[in-house]
Amino acid sequence: MILTKEILNQLPESKLYEIASRLAKARGVNPEHINKFDLYKPTPLARYFHLSMADIRKFEGGNGASKTYTATVEDCVYLLGRPPKSMEKIWCRPIPKKPVTWRVNGINDDAIFAYLWPAFENILPPGSIINRNKEKKILFIKSIWSDSEPSQLQFKTYEMAVEAHSGATLDGLRNDEQPPIIGYFHES
Repeated sequence: MILTKEILNQLPESKLYEIASRLAKARGVNPEHINKFDLYKPTPLARYFHLSMADIRKFEGGNGASKTYTATVEDCVYLLGRPPKSMEKIWCRPIPKKPVTWRVNGINDDAIFAYLWPAFENILPPGSIINRNKEKKILFIKSIWSDSEPSQLQFKTYEMAVEAHSGATLDGLRNDEQPPIIGYFHES
């Protein structure tokens, strides 16, 4: 059977990964690198976002423009301690050489559990999530820098009181949507 584009478009995602894994083995590629994270191919605009050396960056676009996906892949870089295999040669942003504590802010719990949490579970390589605590909204992720200490991904909502956003020092923070002005910022 010849796998044409039309046939491939009709196959479920699990079958596509199975085919890709078999091809990888046949070519001597580590099948562990056949996952959404390592095969990530950024759009031209996302590539500029990833390669920007600015400390604070903003990525805007319309619905379905892959903003959340792009930012989630970038968050995974820091949580795992390495870039996707597809970007190893061009990645230039510094990556901490330690497990990190990262936070992603979402509009509410519905957004976190319907979009953000599943996005990380979908993109992170298999076996990299060590533990899940849905009650506290934390994922523990295996970092290449430590076998005993995982990276932590915390989710918070804008609905929470300002005090809930204070606490331990974070290595990184992402606001998935623009935070509301009232109630999120306060005078100290």
